[in-house]
Amino acid sequence: MNEAMNQGHDVKEGHDVKGRETMENTHTMENWVNIVVCGVGGNGVVLASRAIARAALQSGKSVRVGEVHGLAVRGGTVVSHVRIGPLSREGDGMSKGVIIPRGHGDLMVAFEPLEALRFSPFLRKGAPILLNEEPFVGVIAHIGLNFYSPKEEILRRLSARHKVYRMNASGMAESLGSIQMLNTVMMGVLAGSGFLKVEPKALEDGMMELVPPKVVEKNRAAFRQGMEAILKLLREYPSSAVHPPKSEEEQADDKKRTEAMDNGLTMYR
Repeated sequence: MNEAMNQGHDVKEGHDVKGRETMENTHTMENWVNIVVCGVGGNGVVLASRAIARAALQSGKSVRVGEVHGLAVRGGTVVSHVRIGPLSREGDGMSKGVIIPRGHGDLMVAFEPLEALRFSPFLRKGAPILLNEEPFVGVIAHIGLNFYSPKEEILRRLSARHKVYRMNASGMAESLGSIQMLNTVMMGVLAGSGFLKVEPKALEDGMMELVPPKVVEKNRAAFRQGMEAILKLLREYPSSAVHPPKSEEEQADDKKRTEAMDNGLTMYR
């Protein structure tokens, strides 16, 4: 795979795994898995999405990746669209844009709650969300110039339409020595969930190829801790959302707060 990467067959924005420019149509949606990976600058979203792409390539699949960056500083919005499907043949007319159409995402890996809510319109109803529940409240919100929605409100809104599997992945990374391993913990969560449909070892290897050699063993521990966390959560919540939807009365009581939260969903905090 590294040899192919060196020959220019890497996954780039606007290209498929063989470097061809994007076209639109032919393979049906049913043959593809659309994954939204989102967070803020400093979370390692881009590296995580590339690890997913490597794992899919290793498993003989075709991959398309689109990246959208916010502010080039810690705290800006970052989202990657990863689309995995059948390996295309030359001349078969394979065509998928790099951006997932709204309402067609099959899975979200969210490194931050408000970013999960921000990009949830890309998901189909009922799609699972693997969520790091620890908020990142930026400086602007801290000094009162912007509004960060209450975490419980965010979780309730997400779980009204999706199955939300949440855990404190930030705390796990910090317990292992560095918040920078948050993305590795979340990749372990993804591998253990079974939603990706590739072997966990392929995703682990893909991630380890991207981290500095001196921290590989620490990252392996972080990956496996993420796997253990989601496996425990799936045993506890095998077929239901973590938070049940609110009753009609509760929804009516929350209407004003929901409107205020919508107004607070600005692009950057």
